[in-house]
Amino acid sequence: MTKWIDDRGAAWPLADVVAEICERAGLEPHMYEVGRLEGETLGYFLSQNRDSYEGLEELALSNFFDVSSYDGKVNFIPRGDNAVLELSSDQLIIDGDSDERTRDDAIKIPYLMQLEYYDIKGGLNPDIQQSDRSLDSRATGEKKLQSNETKDADTAKRQIVIAHKVAIEEQRGKRVFKLPLSRIGLTVGDVIHLDGERMRIDEVDIDSDHQKYTAIYDR
Repeated sequence: MTKWIDDRGAAWPLADVVAEICERAGLEPHMYEVGRLEGETLGYFLSQNRDSYEGLEELALSNFFDVSSYDGKVNFIPRGDNAVLELSSDQLIIDGDSDERTRDDAIKIPYLMQLEYYDIKGGLNPDIQQSDRSLDSRATGEKKLQSNETKDADTAKRQIVIAHKVAIEEQRGKRVFKLPLSRIGLTVGDVIHLDGERMRIDEVDIDSDHQKYTAIYDR
């Protein structure tokens, strides 16, 4: 089991931790790009029995970045970037299965979200921070996220509040649409404005004469 934290208790750059996980998974430095990642982490436990990608997914969930493969590399893209493209419906390819819109049931919004993590002052026992939206009449149920990352209480509280807001925004659903190959530069993690709505590319499927995108609402 590995813990990234130095003897002084100082934080490590998030980019360095992600890079080391990539290298332990067998990727050479030219195979990944972490230069856009910002922020720090007080520590992270990664068991030899866990898949490296699981560790990266867990870090991405609480530190708000996406993992995207393009330009021959695995790229780590922070959330919250400006939109890279403005689109309207009249620019989309229209056919029988294009421009599909789905919306998740409001009942999926949890009124309580919890983050279980290792507190820097709490020793070996995990601690919990939570976000409560019980005043939202749409919200039902609870959801718990677990993290092997070491955090202070303020950071953990901020992260779970943001994660809760993101979950509510994503509940608005997805939009699946097609674009001509001239838009081949769009990739997973890119933010666009589609008909004035901020959306994040979640999936890309390239065909012979078009690209099919799945985008989710983003904040």
